[in-house]
Amino acid sequence: MSYVRWGSDGSHVYVYANCSGGFTCACSKETSNIATRTEMINHLREHVKQGDKVPLRVFKAFLWERRNFGEKQDPGNSIS
Repeated sequence: MSYVRWGSDGSHVYVYANCSGGFTCACSKETSNIATRTEMINHLREHVKQGDKVPLRVFKAFLWERRNFGEKQDPGNSIS
């Protein structure tokens, strides 16, 4: 499931839940595999600090999921 794709809402990142139970963030510079929702939120904050655009809805989705499902991704428990 993708949280945001490149270019969607002007996004400079592509973020999705990966099949290893974590999350992946891809941008023009690198691809990062992240284990928890909090780590992904912090990773995306760094993108924003570096001038990359990350839509607010992506942060809201990770915060909502963390509150309702915890830190780890469960493929059966993610919003789409």
